[in-house]
Amino acid sequence: MRADIADAVASVAEPEAKAPPTTGWFVQVVALRVESAASDVAALLTRENIAAAVVRDGGFFKVRAGPYPTRADASQALPGIRRLAGGDPFVLRVN
Repeated sequence: MRADIADAVASVAEPEAKAPPTTGWFVQVVALRVESAASDVAALLTRENIAAAVVRDGGFFKVRAGPYPTRADASQALPGIRRLAGGDPFVLRVN
């Protein structure tokens, strides 16, 4: 590769990965001990256009959907999330 092309390629910055939001109204979907299982649940929700992330907390990998602007919005999302992921998801506020 020519040096000028190599320099141009090297100078292109990688886009900065955006960290998932950590505060707001969320639906906690599951809390699992195995990270890959939690990632699978998050991926399932993401494929259905539901923003979801895995959060490590107290020895568990928690899948949280959201954030939602209000508690009512998070509550409205519960039935669809329950239908997709099963279990007993619940709304929580993370500050």
